Amino acid sequence: MALNELMETFEFLKKQIDEHGPYLKADETRTRQVLIDPLLEELGWDVTNPTQVELEYRIDKPFEAKGQKKPDYALMPQGLDNPDEDAKPVCVIEAKSLDGGKLDEATTQVHDYAFNRGVAYGISTDGDEWRLVDVYQRQPLQQKTEKLFQITIDSASACALKALALWNPNLCANGGPIPAEDPVLVTVVGPPPPPPDWHPLPGVPTDRTPTGIKFGDGPKVKISSWTQLWVQVATHLVETGKIRATDLPVKVAGGKNCVINNKPHQPDGRPFPGRPNEIADGFWLYTVFNKNGFVANSQKLLEDFHVAPATVQVCFD
Repeated sequence: MALNELMETFEFLKKQIDEHGPYLKADETRTRQVLIDPLLEELGWDVTNPTQVELEYRIDKPFEAKGQKKPDYALMPQGLDNPDEDAKPVCVIEAKSLDGGKLDEATTQVHDYAFNRGVAYGISTDGDEWRLVDVYQRQPLQQKTEKLFQITIDSASACALKALALWNPNLCANGGPIPAEDPVLVTVVGPPPPPPDWHPLPGVPTDRTPTGIKFGDGPKVKISSWTQLWVQVATHLVETGKIRATDLPVKVAGGKNCVINNKPHQPDGRPFPGRPNEIADGFWLYTVFNKNGFVANSQKLLEDFHVAPATVQVCFD
């Protein structure tokens, strides 16, 4: 894929919007066929090949039972040469008709689809504006959603550079796509860097600073300190429903003080020292330990809420 060809594609799509806007606004299928499919094709995704792009992607039955429809597209990591029925998408896409005023709704839908299926990235689009959701960032949805580009507003060159985040080899790369604001061209000198060094949480070495954590077969979440490891463990237990409001205050096994409460205080009113972290609405986390304490208390918290610590992996890049 040459950048000048990608720019030409964006110029063509802008012309399609200008000349056929009312026709495209009337129907989502028209928007997909005229605006979305051609761009995906230019970015290396063969929409006619179900092992690359699965339409109306299958979802887990418990999630499907909630009455939500399936994502419009799932971008798969492998092609015909190596099909894998159990492979997870690298990204799911929710499409709406052009300028239908439903892009916020689509963003929420695609986030929920991806989160429940363990997919790291979601795209919402009306064919003109394209948004990227970094699903497993520990932030509110608005903060982890980036407007990549808007064809009718941004220049063709700007759209082309931003769209590289969705380019097939980039999106399928280990570690996820390089953001558009990072260098597009990188000169590599010498051998490639070694793969991340993963360890189960029990017995994890504490002589280095962790760079990532993952729960089961979920995606890697970037961290940069032992404090963040503790925050991710507690947040995971809250987000997956293991720890509920009715469980507060939470003490770890053998502990005298609570580590999670509905206020940044101990039950007797003593405030949490340091900088307590509100990991969810009404869930405050005690964060004053040394690195060995963060590891030990993370294991205890997981065990107390029936999650095997060995299923949690920590990596050092």
